[in-house]
Amino acid sequence: MRVFVTGGTGYIGAAVARSLKTRGHQVTILARRDEAEIAARAAGYDVIRGGLDDAAALAKGALEADA
Repeated sequence: MRVFVTGGTGYIGAAVARSLKTRGHQVTILARRDEAEIAARAAGYDVIRGGLDDAAALAKGALEADA
C-alpha cells in the first residue's frame, strides 16, 4: 500500500513511517526542509516537498497514496 505521511520527520510521525515501511508499505513523507528531505530519502522514503500550508503538495501526496 502507498501511504502518505505528514509529520513523518517528527517524533511520532517518524515512528509511524518506520512501522509502515517495516510492514512493507511504500511510504511518502511530506518534508519542509532540506535536512528533513535528506533524512527521509536516506531512510528509504519517497519525499514530497512542502508544508501543511501547501495545498498543492498535500493534494499531490493524497492523490498518489492509497492511505
